[in-house]
Amino acid sequence: MGSKINQNNDLQVINSYGASRPFGSGNVQVFFSSGTFTTPVGVKAIRARVWGAGGSGACDQSSGAAGGGGGGYAEKIISSPNSTYTVTIGAGGDTVATSSNGNAGGTSSFGSAASATGGDAGTVNSGGNNGGTGSSGDINRTGGGSGAAAAASRSSGGGSAAGPWGNGFSSGSCGSGGGASGGGGTGGKSFDVNFSGAGFQVSPGGGSHGPGSAALSGPGWTGKRNGYVNHPTTSTTVPSGPNNTLPSRSGFDGDILPPVPPRFPGEFCWGAGGGIVYISVASVVGQVAGNGGVGGGGGAMYRNGAVEPSFDSAGSGGPFGGGGASQFSNGGPGGLAAGGGGSYGNTAAFRSGAGGNGLVVVEW
Repeated sequence: MGSKINQNNDLQVINSYGASRPFGSGNVQVFFSSGTFTTPVGVKAIRARVWGAGGSGACDQSSGAAGGGGGGYAEKIISSPNSTYTVTIGAGGDTVATSSNGNAGGTSSFGSAASATGGDAGTVNSGGNNGGTGSSGDINRTGGGSGAAAAASRSSGGGSAAGPWGNGFSSGSCGSGGGASGGGGTGGKSFDVNFSGAGFQVSPGGGSHGPGSAALSGPGWTGKRNGYVNHPTTSTTVPSGPNNTLPSRSGFDGDILPPVPPRFPGEFCWGAGGGIVYISVASVVGQVAGNGGVGGGGGAMYRNGAVEPSFDSAGSGGPFGGGGASQFSNGGPGGLAAGGGGSYGNTAAFRSGAGGNGLVVVEW
């Protein structure tokens, strides 16, 4: 994890993400909403992949606000399949306003063959929350939880979803001094926040290919990472963060797609985590932290509490990446099947990040 791979080696690209070879004849049907799968005539085996939904983060004005957990994952090969299967897609936990725990993600299932529970709701003044779990599959994996946010002025990001790549990763925990952590990535957690001096610390999102650090996001498949945007003056110019070669702070890794495109969402992930935004003056408004790329967690957001516009926000998780947490702004929503970020603030204007909906993929 975290090492740069040969971008021209298709097999290495596929293997680096934990993706499996196409099943059967390579046909795929993706369910983003509940429905019925009808087994085509003559098909003797199918493979079902099931993701539970992500939980939403908590939101509070006086205590810590933890993010929601990522959805679990189950994978099942079915020989001599039934003619039809009922497909149920779990809904992501809905966002909440101040002084509220979040909502748990819903369970997804493929008939009675395989299911995956959603991530836990983010909770107020919390030691962290758990991800969902797959069951009845040949492969069952657990989504990432959320880091601790057990006192005032602390908020943690959402956990990433489990998948073919393995179990999900948690967001960073918030220790002494207050702060907000980025969302977990499918390849690593966001950095723990532990600021013992005055002020706040915020961390970028974890990446699809490794964890985040204090100043840089987790890497994507090219090894590129995102830094931070700091607004120490009244200027609204967005400078680049350290070692950040991107013109923006998003985690889309320069919008460079792998040479082998995925056949369906969740086959593999390649994005970096999103960078953070730190605003120390009240006159800079309308800011959003960096969104994660595919598999990357959203970056955390901190702004001066003197002015708290309701439209500032932590970064969204990319598909399967957790949303970033926020201080004095809105939590970032989780990507597909991932947890939303928690939100801490002094007004009732803010909301936590919603969890991402689950999905089911069927191959034959």
